[in-house]
Amino acid sequence: ASPLGRGTLVVNLSGALMLGFIVGFIATLPPVKAERARSWYLVFGTGFMGAYTTYSTLVNESVSQASTRLVSAGAYAALTLVLGLALAGVGMVAGLKVGTRRELRRAKRHPAAHSQEDPA
Repeated sequence: ASPLGRGTLVVNLSGALMLGFIVGFIATLPPVKAERARSWYLVFGTGFMGAYTTYSTLVNESVSQASTRLVSAGAYAALTLVLGLALAGVGMVAGLKVGTRRELRRAKRHPAAHSQEDPA
């Protein structure tokens, strides 16, 4: 990837990591809180992360590189996709761990309130 492409790569990969974290964290919330968290997910997941990441720049850079360096452009796009998926998975695992620890701490501090939130 060119120096310009590296910046786009860093932004898109860090965005995949953060989006994975958000998804993993929300997955640990009790159903009542998860329902409320959906609107926050739209704000942070779709809104902020959509604005932060640069899919259109990725496509533009890949297409412009393809005219002179086809293999490089393909490698750049593939690297972004593969590493993005991997980092989204890492982010999900981290979000699950952080969210689970948080919910366990809350349950220990407020056992009655926590059991009422999740009647299952």
